[in-house]
Amino acid sequence: MYGRGFDLLGFLNGKGILSNQDLQTAKAQAGDVGVQMLHQVNTVREATKKVEELTEIVGEMNLVCHTLLRVLVAKGLLTREDFEAAFHEADLEDGVADGKLTKKREKKAGVKCPACEAVNPAGRKTCMYCDAPFEQTPAKTPDLGPPKSKPKKKSSAEPWPPITDLPDLDQWCSDFRTRRSP
Repeated sequence: MYGRGFDLLGFLNGKGILSNQDLQTAKAQAGDVGVQMLHQVNTVREATKKVEELTEIVGEMNLVCHTLLRVLVAKGLLTREDFEAAFHEADLEDGVADGKLTKKREKKAGVKCPACEAVNPAGRKTCMYCDAPFEQTPAKTPDLGPPKSKPKKKSSAEPWPPITDLPDLDQWCSDFRTRRSP
């Protein structure tokens, strides 16, 4: 009923090496492991399905971007050189030229433990390795004076008119997918 592993356990139980309680505990633990494995398999299936859905969406977005660029170039509203320059400028906005635009993240300096000298993440009160307490010194805030406001740049003309009445992009993409489906 439970497989060869339980035949061995039944044999050991029959010889008096394992008690009935030990046998029941082993069966219960095996059942728990089976449930956990089934849950993990379902989790992997769900994740795989989500990755496939996201891959489909990214492919569609890629097609939309290529189509928009093609139309803008064909109508003479944009040159490929202008696009590439704007692309590289936008790519550098997050501080890294990597073909992506991500949130800027400040690198937090670690705290060196006075006892074991291990580097811990900032903000900890004790060492995560040896549990030694860190000295708690009040932070001093420098006096920077009154806040300085940056003057706004005044441009004679915006390069693009303001976008005010955009359709719901999610609904538009959903409608587009529906029209495209066989």
